Order: sequence, then structure tokens, then C-alpha cells
Amino acid sequence: MVDEIKNFIEEHQIIFGIKECLKKSDSVKKVFIVNDCREDVRKLLKANKIEFENLEFSKGDVSSRMGLPFQCEVFGLKK
Repeated sequence: MVDEIKNFIEEHQIIFGIKECLKKSDSVKKVFIVNDCREDVRKLLKANKIEFENLEFSKGDVSSRMGLPFQCEVFGLKK
């Protein structure tokens, strides 16, 4: 799954963060959250009827595997 996200980053087809995913929920086809995601973020996604998949990695692991200079809990793949 991390490789899939990495490919979408290279194609500029990714949305980072809970706020952006909520704002652009109509243009998101798939959402991933890290395994150490906060419970209130999970609740926000569920309350907005956004289905998500859990990644098996933490924020730190995901950012280092993808070479990101920041940590993120929510990744949305654009349609």
C-alpha cells in the first residue's frame, strides 16, 4: 500500500491530511490512515462516511519510507 501511495505522490494525485480529505471528499477514491492515527481522526472520517484502510506502519515509518519531510496520518488518493 505504501508503494501505491508513493506512486500517487509522484503523479500529484494525493491529498495529505484529514482536513483536505474532508474538504475534497468527493474527489477522493481511497483513503489510508496510519496505524497510530488518533481516534478523533477515525471518528471524523466515519462521521463523514469516508471509508478508509489501515496501513500497517506508523506516521514516522510512512514518512521515512516515502521520503516525506513531514508526518501525516491521512492520505487520500484522487479519482
